Amino acid sequence: MKRYTQNETTRNGRNLSCKFKFVLVLTFFSFQSLTNQLLASDYYWVNGTGKWSEFYMHWATSSGGSVFHTQVPTLNDNVFFDVNSFTSNFDTLNIDIDNVFCNTMDWSLVLNNPVISSSSDNISASPFISIYGSLVLNPLIHWNLFALFVFESNQLGNTINSAGLDLASGNNAAGFQFNGAGSWELMNDLKLFGVTLNNGTFISNDYTLFSDMYITQNQILIFPHCIWELPQFTVTLESMVLM
Repeated sequence: MKRYTQNETTRNGRNLSCKFKFVLVLTFFSFQSLTNQLLASDYYWVNGTGKWSEFYMHWATSSGGSVFHTQVPTLNDNVFFDVNSFTSNFDTLNIDIDNVFCNTMDWSLVLNNPVISSSSDNISASPFISIYGSLVLNPLIHWNLFALFVFESNQLGNTINSAGLDLASGNNAAGFQFNGAGSWELMNDLKLFGVTLNNGTFISNDYTLFSDMYITQNQILIFPHCIWELPQFTVTLESMVLM
């Protein structure tokens, strides 16, 4: 039987302690993730033109359904805009709340050229759209507001699909701000007003990122051989990885 010196016992004790802490951390995050999944609901927009706050007539529990949620979407909930959302051309979703939340926002199946607008024409009062998952847009969308998408996920593997939508057109534009510690991958080219990277990992996947303004600090950027177009920009770099 091997005898351990005091130093060896201490090292083994530290190793055991580290392993125990690691398991605790994994267990905590697994429990937190499971809790979020159990609390999550799917929200489907129905009945055409309306305001985000009108959950009692627009946020259904199923596609085209007539049973409605009892509150607006929360950060745990996925929101869907699909073939049953907008029944007439240029029906309008009015974002009438300063801060709206969801997990994943998916417009991939929408029809009839919906308009997204805001109750305010003032850029300084533009809404914040906080997303805790992925974002999927649609080329049929008519973007008629200035808004800031705030990405808050701490999970890896989130995606951004702009579907070729131009989000950099004057007052009808959008900015992206990344606050979460997670990761986001582009699914196609992205054109928008501005990008602020406060945290997390941004992966271009060889797609073009076009932005008028670019600010970054304390995060990782992965641009494998991509085209990076920043014609008028402010850049502050503290940590950056180019691959």
